[in-house]
Amino acid sequence: MPKRTPTGEPPSKRLVDLHDSFLADIPDDKFMSGGKQETLYKDENFRLDCQGKTTESEKNPVQRNNLQIQINHETKEKVLKVLKKKTGGTVSTVEWDPMHETKPEEFRTGFATSFGSQEKYMLPEPNPEQKPQPKSDKSPKKNN
Repeated sequence: MPKRTPTGEPPSKRLVDLHDSFLADIPDDKFMSGGKQETLYKDENFRLDCQGKTTESEKNPVQRNNLQIQINHETKEKVLKVLKKKTGGTVSTVEWDPMHETKPEEFRTGFATSFGSQEKYMLPEPNPEQKPQPKSDKSPKKNN
């Protein structure tokens, strides 16, 4: 069970059950986002969104797809309405390197871990030895 909600409060059993149920219902292929901003899957309470791609940095040398589970505006669940009002709606985040072969259960574990820790979960974990690729500002030379 998660230690806290995004507001810092202990989660109710109902909140945990709703999140776990949504995770279990997501079809496996929906996790494989192409990186564009879109809703990948939704039910009456939550949606799985791709928020686009992350930016490469020293800390995160690989561009990743930013996947989030968010509370739907249309939810009828009181516990979710209250949480959405306090937090803006994101309850768990996974940043995924699409060059890495990832199983659906790894995504589910990542979202469950993020929900419990309120930290983004990275698939795979960043390699501290890996550096961002230098960006070239030169155009390719044409052969005459």
